[in-house]
Amino acid sequence: MANPGYPFQDRYFYGEKWSKPITLYLIDMLLTEKHLGQWQWNDSNTLTIMAARDRVNAHFEKEFRFNEVLGRVRLFKTRFETFDFIMRSGFAQWDRETNTVHAPTQLWNQWTQSHPLSMAYLYNGEGLFDVLKRLFAPPNEDVPDNNITAVGVIDISSDDEDI
Repeated sequence: MANPGYPFQDRYFYGEKWSKPITLYLIDMLLTEKHLGQWQWNDSNTLTIMAARDRVNAHFEKEFRFNEVLGRVRLFKTRFETFDFIMRSGFAQWDRETNTVHAPTQLWNQWTQSHPLSMAYLYNGEGLFDVLKRLFAPPNEDVPDNNITAVGVIDISSDDEDI
């Protein structure tokens, strides 16, 4: 279903500032905070976001501002919601083993017109779906509350194309 008009995920999710290792580091911190009962998406998380900003800046020698980190966390939530919605819609199927999404081209093109972020999933599924689900799934969803981390689930090598 390759369409040269749709860019790969890297163009949607990463740029000069936000690399895959930084993304995984931030997600890992949020998962740890959630596991410790210190982070809920619906709560006021100013202190957690500030602490995450400080740790990311120190670890990667960056100068992210609070709003940049908050924006990245909001993107994580949007990524989860978008991919979850695609999978629940029934028009597309995700092959977890190959991390590819399969859908009829006409339906995919119609869908992406009203849901632009969905274009990021044309070539690959959401490689971080399981960890994002642990962060953002509604409380009534059956999501195991274990200490799984982004680093424990995803290989963070720089040539990883599935994230």
